[in-house]
Amino acid sequence: DAGVKMYDSAAHVRVAHIPRPPGSPAPDLLRCHLHWASDSTLLIAWADSVMVAKVSGRAAATDAATEHSSGRAVHVVAMFQTNYFLS
Repeated sequence: DAGVKMYDSAAHVRVAHIPRPPGSPAPDLLRCHLHWASDSTLLIAWADSVMVAKVSGRAAATDAATEHSSGRAVHVVAMFQTNYFLS
């Protein structure tokens, strides 16, 4: 309900937490939708917001990256809003 948690099942560690956009409707009204566009690109849709998250093998030295002991990092590379709800 508070966001998307990404987990590396091979290393048994959480890789990232991507929070739900502020101002989104309650999660029980409009659920989050996930779609893997490729092996390393995850599309996350909440109501009228879409995030594009990239998973990389190594983290870059930026504040936007989240890295844990698995060596994987997740970066939200794009975010946009639509004029309609995604369901």
